[in-house]
Amino acid sequence: MATEWIMSKLENYPPALQAKAKAAAAARSEMFRNAVKLGVKISFGTDAAVFPHGQNAREFKVMVDLGMQPIEALRSATANDAELLGIAQKLAPWKKGNLLTSLRCQAIRLRISPQPSGYSLS
Repeated sequence: MATEWIMSKLENYPPALQAKAKAAAAARSEMFRNAVKLGVKISFGTDAAVFPHGQNAREFKVMVDLGMQPIEALRSATANDAELLGIAQKLAPWKKGNLLTSLRCQAIRLRISPQPSGYSLS
């Protein structure tokens, strides 16, 4: 999202920074596509200090647009995060005494439509 936010405001930057932003955006996209192709486990995060807070769910679309399957994008923000942070076993829903039984959790709802880009999170 940081890349998309900066690129949407590119005209506000001096020419030298515009060129760097374009190069960085291209490099980010290529690296992400390569990571997906190689099967790298990707963890969802936020750049909320760069763009308005609360918009980070839009990152799912960016990830899918860059080649990640929608289900893998969701896993990046759930199971992959838990695994890469070393807390997957503590969150395991089948395990007695897991953290999910003692914490209030937010739910992610995925709506899928037959349209090519017809998915949304709420």
